[in-house]
Amino acid sequence: MKIISFSANKAGFACAVATSIKKYSEKIECPTQFFDYLVCDLSDINTILDKNTSINMLDTVDIQPYTKKSIVSFKNFNNMISYHDLNNSFSKEEFDEFQNKYKRRYDRLLKLIQKEDILFFIRYGKEKKEELQKIITNVQLLNTDAIIRVINVFYDETKCYPNDENENIIYINFYMLEDKNMIYDSDDYYKTLQFKWNVVFQVIEEYTKKIVFYKEKNKNKV
Repeated sequence: MKIISFSANKAGFACAVATSIKKYSEKIECPTQFFDYLVCDLSDINTILDKNTSINMLDTVDIQPYTKKSIVSFKNFNNMISYHDLNNSFSKEEFDEFQNKYKRRYDRLLKLIQKEDILFFIRYGKEKKEELQKIITNVQLLNTDAIIRVINVFYDETKCYPNDENENIIYINFYMLEDKNMIYDSDDYYKTLQFKWNVVFQVIEEYTKKIVFYKEKNKNKV
């Protein structure tokens, strides 16, 4: 079983997903995955997961200096951005390493998906179920035997949940779990880390137990 961040479409929230997964998995080797520290749209994730995607698509970028770090936008994608990887002043060697790093992470992501039997993907931000289903379909094309769950976490004061009967998509509204006695940080990253991520990982653990139980049960029938 592996838990993989599918980021968010806004900075702060995106990194908080990866940080929360790493905290939960602190006793397990957890190499940085492709989307851990990138802002991206779901359409960008689907492009990365597409079998026909060329790794060379990662080569074309637009770089804009911003405070101490540069904003690096991958031009072949809709909204895939790095805010942490390059300083404003960088050498050719550092830029080459930046590109090679994401190519390694790209390769690592595909290999991980292809070999694991149970996969949980966490995406922050309320998303359309059709887009989430595209993610599941693309992952299934890479690994037909994997059991896949996408956990869509978000913060919505209207208290509403998408009307979706797809058992492969799990919705968790952090607003419903909010601690009314806590003073939340004004920064999106730190505030998101304060949310009750333990509930997310409890859900993952319960689903994993059920999946393993039914797999063993079916195996014994053979």
